[in-house]
Amino acid sequence: MSRTFLLLVLALVNATPAIACSCVEYKGSIKKQVKNALHRADFVAEIEVTSAAEITESRVVSGKRWSWDDRQYHDYTENQSETRLQAEIKVLRQWKGSFVTSSVSTSIGMPACGLPFQQGQRVLLYAYIDEDTGRLVSDSCTRTNLIDDAAEDVKILSRLIPPLEPPNKSLKHQSLRSLDSF
Repeated sequence: MSRTFLLLVLALVNATPAIACSCVEYKGSIKKQVKNALHRADFVAEIEVTSAAEITESRVVSGKRWSWDDRQYHDYTENQSETRLQAEIKVLRQWKGSFVTSSVSTSIGMPACGLPFQQGQRVLLYAYIDEDTGRLVSDSCTRTNLIDDAAEDVKILSRLIPPLEPPNKSLKHQSLRSLDSF
């Protein structure tokens, strides 16, 4: 028994905390889920991934930080870097978004809710604009999926808003049907 206890203690001491992707789950019919995803997204389109590569971005961040030593706020400036997967894309059909884009980025790996974009994939992309960078981003908490697995979403989206074709035109002047009447 003491050997089992010792092994258990050693396992707990050497264990590293697990970080997992955590998403808010939306209940209801698939129609309601698609409508909700459409409302939350800034950009919805069928895309083809033309290339995907890891990129590291650096930026200088400054602000105020609390110090427990002297119980005061102090100014700070630091460099932060983040590695993301950036996918260059070709828009095939577009349901939402008033701008043309050629790339989307996502975090690396599932613990950070990243998407595994690969060259040649056709994807139904639900994305949003990152407020800090102004870039188009997506993650596994959206309804983004391979197009072959998103047939029901495409059907519902097309009934809500006819897709814009040919690609790369702005939806700025397209009238949106009332989503509540669907």
